[in-house]
Amino acid sequence: AGRARPAARARRGGGDVSTPTRALTVWQPWASMIAADVKRIENRTWRPPLESLGPLQLLAIHAAAAPVKRREVEACRLAAAEWCAVTKRGLPHGLGPIDHGKIIAVVTVTGWTDRAVTLPTDQQPWWSGPLAWTFEDIVRLRTPISATGAQGCWKIPAFLLKPLADAMLDAAFESQAPARGETGGAGA
Repeated sequence: AGRARPAARARRGGGDVSTPTRALTVWQPWASMIAADVKRIENRTWRPPLESLGPLQLLAIHAAAAPVKRREVEACRLAAAEWCAVTKRGLPHGLGPIDHGKIIAVVTVTGWTDRAVTLPTDQQPWWSGPLAWTFEDIVRLRTPISATGAQGCWKIPAFLLKPLADAMLDAAFESQAPARGETGGAGA
């Protein structure tokens, strides 16, 4: 309830898009699952620094530059299979390429938990603890932004803020476009 989060406003064409100033580097394939709005948590050993994310709690998701590790793919495959069983859905088509060394999404951080049972059922397969940051209003960037990541919740360099804001607007307008074959007009 209350005011819409900026990422949600952007999807609805609300215009005013705020840009996150902090990013979190996440290994692949986990980062892509977040960007696809399938995995709405991120496992960490520390609480999210909510005070440094600003009043709107926006955080950019950066896909690590490191190559994908076989054990990460296997763990992700198992969690994804469990997610599909719980949700009774398949993974979304068009998960997209596995980007490396790029900001690929923006999320709103809603909090954290130290207990898997407090997560929505569809998010429990992604839990590995000891803490999970929780996300909503996930916006996948159509044009990922190349960036050098860092450990922790790192400050996005000033020269990347404008390209990031532009990419967020592109994603917002893309989500507003009618699906192929839709006219959007009355009586359609």
